[in-house]
Amino acid sequence: MSEKIFGREDFLKLPKPVVKKVFCESLNAHVYMKKMSALDFDNYNNQIIEFVEDENGNTKLRQNLKGVKLKFLVYVLCDEHGNRLFKDDEYIKLGALDREVVDELFQKASELNEISEAEKEKLEKNSSTEQEEGLPLG
Repeated sequence: MSEKIFGREDFLKLPKPVVKKVFCESLNAHVYMKKMSALDFDNYNNQIIEFVEDENGNTKLRQNLKGVKLKFLVYVLCDEHGNRLFKDDEYIKLGALDREVVDELFQKASELNEISEAEKEKLEKNSSTEQEEGLPLG
């Protein structure tokens, strides 16, 4: 076992998330996608999960799964340097695309970001609904 202790500079030297050139058949073109950084993943989760208070004052989690695949794509579609192509609120613009294109992009982005089949199925099944989880938080 190594005795090395990681410091600030060691963390800053770690590689950035992978950027991959992916062929999208429905577009007949390549796109760049990246694996989400830790910050991107946290920000994405903050867009689809919110805390709400019920009538009794209990805090619960609520999932807002509207546009969940589109919101995911804005974090992974990028240029060859890993710079995002879309801002958070531009997921709506991606929503104008053909569903086949979005589904294929989401499939490839999910694979790159190692999203499990069960998680993907849940997202795809509920991509245009809201669900409330009765999980008390306090």
